[in-house]
Parts: sequence; structure tokens; C-alpha cells
Amino acid sequence: MAGPSSKSIPTGTRSFNVRVPGYRRHAASGLARVTLGKRTIYLGPFGTAESKREYQRVISEWLSVGCRPPSTDAQNLTVVEFLDAFWKHLQTTSPSESTIERFKQAVRLLRDHAEFAKVSELSPSTIRTIQKRLIEERGNCVTTIRDRVAAIRAMLKWGKVEGFIPIDVYERCKDVRGATVKDGAKSQTRRKPLADAEFVKALAILPPMLADMALLQKLTGMRPGEVCFINWHDIDRTNPAVWYYVPGKHKTGYLGKTRTIPLGDRCKAVLMKYRETILGPLFSPQAAERQRLEALHKERRTPMTPSQERRHARALAREHDRDRAPGSMWRTDSYRRAIQRALKSAGLASWFPYMLRHTRATELRKEFGLDAAQLMLGHSDQRTTERYTELDRDVLAKLAV
Repeated sequence: MAGPSSKSIPTGTRSFNVRVPGYRRHAASGLARVTLGKRTIYLGPFGTAESKREYQRVISEWLSVGCRPPSTDAQNLTVVEFLDAFWKHLQTTSPSESTIERFKQAVRLLRDHAEFAKVSELSPSTIRTIQKRLIEERGNCVTTIRDRVAAIRAMLKWGKVEGFIPIDVYERCKDVRGATVKDGAKSQTRRKPLADAEFVKALAILPPMLADMALLQKLTGMRPGEVCFINWHDIDRTNPAVWYYVPGKHKTGYLGKTRTIPLGDRCKAVLMKYRETILGPLFSPQAAERQRLEALHKERRTPMTPSQERRHARALAREHDRDRAPGSMWRTDSYRRAIQRALKSAGLASWFPYMLRHTRATELRKEFGLDAAQLMLGHSDQRTTERYTELDRDVLAKLAV
């Protein structure tokens, strides 16, 4: 009698293990069977080629619909069960970190509001109540509220297509009006460039690796994700005068667009500090932690005792096994938090790494014009570039009459 097996579902850069129910024999009837959830499906005489083909068909369909039992009763399904099925489906689609975070927030909102309700009981008032909570309790801006609600609608649409949610529930909820400033939501604040004085102060107190990452962003106008993922494999060094960084993964890559970032002498000087990193991203929290410990070790005024050396050796041996061990690469959120923690510890004003992209865009527009800024930032439309730049007041002063 075969038991359930663990099958790895390939999902691009990740793989998720799903426990697949096994092909089993029903002792009383001699038939082959498979159990999906609480339902047992009989496949024909045990051991025959026909029953094994039927088993493969049933399992394939089961995997394709997010590992849920067939004939789900949408009227009696609870919100928690629906959210659990959606989350399993999301994991099989090779989601990006931003997609996971976006739907994680939406799942929490829907679960907290209607945890014990049935999906058939969801209504436009559910969406309106969640919007009101985002406005009153959390003080979110218009764009954040609309994004959260859009993610909830996307989940409901998936549920409608897959038979989890009655069609009329989605049709009623999809047309709920989005939140506006008149409803009490904050208006979106436009990102501003970072002042040079603030950036210089930050470079002086940031850990060496974070300072190098921030400087690279400031010099090139990279997105935070592009500087986090940079590696030697994606850098074309055939031209000794100018290197070109072509990210294998970037924001508009799914549209078939190629992003090319030129790297001059100052950028090359930063990167060459990490020339010994052959594989993977050049910047990683693990390497940053080693830098920090090495700096502390050099600052010691007394030699380590034998017992301290033994503890230090044990700590190095379990470097990657301890709880909350540093990761092998920075993520955009961990990169941002690390910078903001350092700024807070030094008593400096907080800022976001994305502001460095705006800073470089403004500098390029002032020195070379809007076309140069558009090319460097990788925008297809100048109107997008204009949102990233600030008009210089010195230029406006010259136009005054």
C-alpha cells in the first residue's frame, strides 16, 4: 500500500514541496483509490495501467487548482479556508517579494475583518469597512488604500474563476468606489530628492557595505532592487573605459525591456572592493556582518582569552544555523531598514534609498537635460521621468523678468 509522497513543484527561482496523496488499494473491493481532502476517489482495479493513468489525471488536476479537493462548495466555504487555498495557489506561481508582501497585507485585512464568515457572505460593505479601517486606524494615503483593496479584488476574482466564490459576490464587490481624500485618506506625498548635505552625513555613519550601496545608487540612479541584486555575471566589462550593468531581473523585465546602466570610474572603484565575490550578489548581509565583527576585533585593546577564542570559533561554525542569521543577499526592505536603523542610531533624519534615484534624476536633468535623465533611469516615457525630477530654482531665477 503506497503512502503519500513529497513532490517538488518547480516555480522558477523557488520550489515548494507539496505532499501528494498516494496511489492506494482498497482492501475490501480491490480497487485503486486516492484521497483528496475528505473525498476518496476510486480509480479502477488496483495495479492496472488504466487505474494508474486515472491516478495521474486526478493528481494533475488537483495540483493545477491549488491542491484543493474537487467540488468545493462555494456557499459553505469559510473565508479562512478560501484564504488558505489562495495562499497555496500564490506560492505555486513563483511570486516576487513585492507580490508576496502585497497579498500578505490583503490576506491579513480580509482575515481580521471576516475571519469566521463564509465567502458567500462577503459584500460591498466588507470592502467599504476595510477601506474605512485603513483610513481611520492606520492613516494610510490614497494610493496605499487603493492598492490593498485592488489586491483583495484580485483574490476574489481568482476565487470566482476557480469556483471558490459565488459569481455574484465578486460582481458586487468589484465596483466599489476607491477611497479619496474627501473620505479622509491622506494624499500621496511626492518623493523628493535627498539633499547632498544629508547624504554626506549619512555616508560618514553608515556601515561600509551600506555606504557603498548607497553611493552606487547615487552615482547611477539605480532602483534599490537593482543595487541589491548586482553581481559580476550581469556586468559587461569588455569595454575597459565603461562597464555596463544589465540586470537579469528588474521592474520592467516582464515587458521584455532591457535595462542598461553605465558604470564609470567611481562606480568601478566601489565594485572592485568586492572583486573576490565570484558567485551571487556582491553585497550580502552575511558579508556585512563579517565586516562588522572584523572591525570590532581590530578595535580590541586586550587579546582574546582561550575561552573567548573557543566561543568565537563555535559562533563562526554555526554562523548560518542560528536564529535570524544574516541572509545571503539584501532585499529592498531589509536594505531600507538597515539604512534607517543606522540613521536613527546616529540621530540623523530618516530617508529612503529610493530617494537617491530621484536625486540622480534631478542632477542629470539639470546638467544634461530631460532626455539624458530618461535614458539613465530607463524610462520609456518622459512624463515618467518628469515625476522623478525637481526643477532647479536657479534655472527658474534666470527666467524671472
